Amino acid sequence: MTNFATIQTQIYNILNAIKSANNIDAIYKYNPITLDGTPAVIVVPTNSQEEIITTDQNQLSTNFIVRCVVENTSDQSAQVTRLLTVVDVVMAELRKDDNETLGGNCHYFLVEDISPIEYGEMETLKAMFMDLRVSARLLKSISTP
Repeated sequence: MTNFATIQTQIYNILNAIKSANNIDAIYKYNPITLDGTPAVIVVPTNSQEEIITTDQNQLSTNFIVRCVVENTSDQSAQVTRLLTVVDVVMAELRKDDNETLGGNCHYFLVEDISPIEYGEMETLKAMFMDLRVSARLLKSISTP
């Protein structure tokens, strides 16, 4: 049975493979208190749902937030450009045909939503980030009594 951990690991592996070529300092499968460096990408589960498709199948949507983070420095123009570049790289990789089913772990995978740039703090780091909400869709059979 495909589950959150399997899908999260697949997303992590896809992004970890492009980390060094794109100067991304770290990829996390949890929401860290501090970052080892930026840019960083964080992959965490979020609200998911299941809906009836037919009398014998439901569609399960397993959703994740892929958060792209850079440090918020005095040179905001450069950091915004850096953040948008990381978002572009992450989206391009997740949207590749090879990643359409996350290695056979879902029927299809898509980026559903992208947040505006947000600002916050992580311990001593002032950060700017954007969230990509991604969804792995899976049809599952319903057994009838």
